[in-house]
Amino acid sequence: MSNLKNLKKAQLVALVTAMLGATSFSAQAYDCNKAGVIEVNGQSRIEAMPDVAIISVNATFKSDKAKKSKDTVEEQVNSLIKKVTALGVDKDLIKAQSISVYPTYHYTERKRIFDGYVANRFVSIELKDFDLIDKVNKAALDSGISEINSVDYQLKDNQDLIKQAQKLAIADAKKKAQVLAEGFDVKLGKPCLLKFGYETEAQPIVGARLMKASMMDNAEGSVEGTYTPQKQVVESQVYAKFSIDD
Repeated sequence: MSNLKNLKKAQLVALVTAMLGATSFSAQAYDCNKAGVIEVNGQSRIEAMPDVAIISVNATFKSDKAKKSKDTVEEQVNSLIKKVTALGVDKDLIKAQSISVYPTYHYTERKRIFDGYVANRFVSIELKDFDLIDKVNKAALDSGISEINSVDYQLKDNQDLIKQAQKLAIADAKKKAQVLAEGFDVKLGKPCLLKFGYETEAQPIVGARLMKASMMDNAEGSVEGTYTPQKQVVESQVYAKFSIDD
């Protein structure tokens, strides 16, 4: 019986200790609204030139036979890959999607008329050397590929830029908070709330789009385009709330 009483007593002591601990923790929590707060938004913006270009092309062919359409597109893509790798582009940087083949129709007087089978295969080519853009476009044309959809400029790895933008946003928030404190003759206290707001990673910018009509204007079938990569932008924002010390 005495053992049971001792056990209950020990449990009661443990409960009281836990409650005191919780009360102590709450008392130690910093009261940000005691003497007022200073709230700021820190912002940053970093610009950088892209280091890769992604060329997107579409190999397509239409005929009355599904196999002929498929085989022709496969020949076009294989020819393109061969020509591009001959320019020194790593084969791993050439991505070819799965081929699709489907029938097409048109309607006349409510009748469905078969037009043929269309085969499509999209290919993207990553280039680190922008001087190869025109040569790759010409390789696509020479391979029978008439649709060069876009040239997108990108930053291959922008994680370092994101970290830089975050640090600059934090520094901007600190500076703004200090300016406010000094301007109103108050003392800047401890931060009560810190969090990142919106962040934008560098986005690909669509460059020139070349289609068959413009390409064929040149009698020799050569492709010469003007490609001017634009700067990529990385932005960051941080929200900070500081107490005002007495």
